[in-house]
Amino acid sequence: RNRCAYLADEVGSGKTYVALGVMSLLRYFNPHAKITVIAPRENIQRKWIKELENFVHFNWKSVGNRIKSIQGRPAWEPVYCNSLFDFIHEVLLDANRDFFLRMPSFSLRLKDAESQKRLKSEVLKHIRWIDKRSLTISEKNYQEFGNAFGCILNAAIPEIDLVVVDEAHKLKHGFGQNVSTRNRIMGLAFGHHAGNENMFEWFKKKAKHVLFLSATPFEEEYATIQRQFG
Repeated sequence: RNRCAYLADEVGSGKTYVALGVMSLLRYFNPHAKITVIAPRENIQRKWIKELENFVHFNWKSVGNRIKSIQGRPAWEPVYCNSLFDFIHEVLLDANRDFFLRMPSFSLRLKDAESQKRLKSEVLKHIRWIDKRSLTISEKNYQEFGNAFGCILNAAIPEIDLVVVDEAHKLKHGFGQNVSTRNRIMGLAFGHHAGNENMFEWFKKKAKHVLFLSATPFEEEYATIQRQFG
């Protein structure tokens, strides 16, 4: 109903390979499907790319240039994104690839004016058609700056057929006024409905389907899972 699924198998039971199977089947039935993976940290981000290459080489038998190329590698190039702006740059360069991000890339320093100026300069360098007045530097209202920043990132991101979030329990605080900058920026970049409050004409939902992976989806209360879906 919500085009969202949660795979909560135990550690070591093969969640990554199940997700790779889902990604491959999606690509098989829709050769133009766009896929993005968000890992919890850099080493796992790199591991995802390695596992994708191994999965395609050893487990996907059909060579049809949808999933497996004639060279035995992923037909869609996996792209390692070292930062949020690296992701934006690569997407604008060629969106027809698989992108691998990590959660800390969405953790941005917003509370001081100098950090906001650097972020504003960087984002306008990549998305040049955005009106500079869309981002107002303000130490007092740094959360508003962060919200506008997330919405502007949304302008550069194409519609993504599948977003895979590994170790999704790290998003257990969900989306709200008092949650981490990381959660808000990530949510707005991919089109969280709260972004509509900013009245940006380009803003819309960018993730058509989401697959969460976690061996520990909640610890004390079931509401933790609900917040992750939020």
